[in-house]
Amino acid sequence: MGPAVNGRVSGELLAGRDFVQLFRASGKTLQTISVVLATYQRPATGTLTISLHRLLAPYAPPVPASPMAALGARLIAKLRTRLCMYRPPLRLGAGLAAMTVDCANLIDNEPVDLPAGSLATAPGEYLALRIQARGTRRGAAPTVRLADDGTRIEGHEICFAGEVSKGVYGAQAAVTHGGPIAESSGPRMILYSPVSQCNLNCIHCISRESRATANRLPESIKTQLRGWCEAGQVEVISSDYSGDILWADSRFGGELDFIFSLNIPFHIDTNGVCLTKDVSGRLCKTRLASINISLDAASDATFKRVRKGAPALREVTENIAGLVRARAAAGADFALSMSFTLMRSTLAEWPDFLRMAARLGVTSVFARHLEAFTLDMEADSLWHDKSGFNEARLDAMALADALGIVLACPPPFRDLPQAGRRPCHVPWDSAVMLGNGDIAACCVPGMVMGNLHENTMEEIWNGPRYQSLRATVNSATPEPVCAACPMFRRTDNPDSYLIHSARARLRA
Repeated sequence: MGPAVNGRVSGELLAGRDFVQLFRASGKTLQTISVVLATYQRPATGTLTISLHRLLAPYAPPVPASPMAALGARLIAKLRTRLCMYRPPLRLGAGLAAMTVDCANLIDNEPVDLPAGSLATAPGEYLALRIQARGTRRGAAPTVRLADDGTRIEGHEICFAGEVSKGVYGAQAAVTHGGPIAESSGPRMILYSPVSQCNLNCIHCISRESRATANRLPESIKTQLRGWCEAGQVEVISSDYSGDILWADSRFGGELDFIFSLNIPFHIDTNGVCLTKDVSGRLCKTRLASINISLDAASDATFKRVRKGAPALREVTENIAGLVRARAAAGADFALSMSFTLMRSTLAEWPDFLRMAARLGVTSVFARHLEAFTLDMEADSLWHDKSGFNEARLDAMALADALGIVLACPPPFRDLPQAGRRPCHVPWDSAVMLGNGDIAACCVPGMVMGNLHENTMEEIWNGPRYQSLRATVNSATPEPVCAACPMFRRTDNPDSYLIHSARARLRA
């Protein structure tokens, strides 16, 4: 088992030693709870029943006792828990949702999702997540990850392993809230793409649909966006989606100044071609939170093949080195990363890509699988070479560690095909704004919810198209676009890799 968050786990989940997490609901509808389980990197036995409950009796926080009395109570509780003579510290009602998990199928440090349907909740009410073990044995039982930071379950009140309270530590878990009607009048985050053109024509670009025609967002819609930011409705903006924002600024002018003027944190994704010395200096004086440069290659030949229209790779890496120097000189603290798309045709360059990042002074690298939204992409998916990816992944992780690089990469394939995907929270949090005024639910093609030339954001945000999406996105029967989603994939779901074929089949 890898290092726990803050070094904490709940202890082995054994029969008679329930884990109970008490938390407060934060919304009016609860859809899913995802709790991170660990296996200590060893085979696990038995089953776990994960259930959600309301309380039969009001919860009363513990009353501070004298040091000696508190110590005695803790010792007795630990002894009873050790002997599996567990007495529930909370009175729980019947299960509102429940599922049974075979421990042999658990993946170390990956979340397990408990669907709750669309459970009506009162904001602030107490709910309890309970995990009960059957047939597990010491030395072969899983555990619950604990945390006291932002990964701890939202609304944490207290949790117990047996009778022992874990204090400020709670389950490392996520709660997905939201019904058909969003509780906000608009998205908190905007994925912003004001120009539907780009300086490159990458072979793996997912935005071919939105780039079919040339559009530039009019000032009238930009004024609306500025108003949402001033009102505190939009808290962060992220670019880019269907055209490089640095190229758009150099081509048309004013695009970066507009983002700067919103006075909110922002993120930039760029191909780095237009990341000049002047642009780097300007970025270092703004509220830039993070910037990622997508290269996808470590050799010039592969770079020009994958990123059609690109200059020599050396020119772009010199731009990145210039940004590293400018950030250091300005004392700026924005996050800087590079990204690498994992394809059968590029996998061999992954180690050299990591070495290149280290030479440039970039200490964070994102690697993600090819998103095959068109038929011509599917043959290059590593779904067709799972063992090759798994071997390369281990080598890349070891190399990144030696180079001092934080590498974010997908989990290994287990060659156990599974349907479905992880819970999605996007339709309640963010939206994509395109150059033609379209508002899309996310960056996945085919998710247009409306157009700002025809309706207001408020009308679109809680309009019929969004309501339909929110009602189905986390159900057993999501729309084909969602069923084949690569963003919240389960590792061994073939539809989330061979997306074009999957969507055609699901629509049929």
